[in-house]
Amino acid sequence: MARIDLRTGSLILAALFALVIGCGKTTPPPAVKIVFEYPGASPKVIDDVVCAPIRQQLFGMEGALAITCVSSYNLAEIYVEGTPNFDFATLSQQADARTQLAVPVLPSGAKIREVADVSGQTIPPPLDIHNVDSFEVNINREKAARLGVALSEISQAMKEAQKPGKIFSEVKIKSSDGKTILLTDVATIKTVSEPDHIVVRWPVESQKK
Repeated sequence: MARIDLRTGSLILAALFALVIGCGKTTPPPAVKIVFEYPGASPKVIDDVVCAPIRQQLFGMEGALAITCVSSYNLAEIYVEGTPNFDFATLSQQADARTQLAVPVLPSGAKIREVADVSGQTIPPPLDIHNVDSFEVNINREKAARLGVALSEISQAMKEAQKPGKIFSEVKIKSSDGKTILLTDVATIKTVSEPDHIVVRWPVESQKK
């Protein structure tokens, strides 16, 4: 009759259980996040002059399953999701090499800040997107020069006009000859509403097979 050592049998069962559990685990596909900082830029500007050139270089990259760009104030976050058969090191190296090709055409103020492993994370991360009002200003330089108003004076008046309770059409400027003119004589301003985050993803859902 066969005899089983209960202690040994328990160890064998425990080892088999651990093996089964281990086989059930899957490694998430690799994903890399590249962050650029461009101080003073709006989400629209970030997307136009930082994200767009980088996206152009990343398109067609081997092993890239999806590319997501999140533009916010001062920041560009570029996510590259790889296929399951790619490892993070390979994906990261290729994404960095492609990104460097776009650097010469980026604004001089745009600098890379971070490269991170975001494998297994939600891409893009949850975002609470709101519309934010900003001002778009157009200065009539020719008229300002004719009236003897320096650009520094107009800039100062613009800051004054944006203070709470101030009315743009009533803000005044002193010309070089001591005359008082209205800010509206040399500049126009309009309120522009835009989202505080712009998300561009490739491929879009309809392109996926």
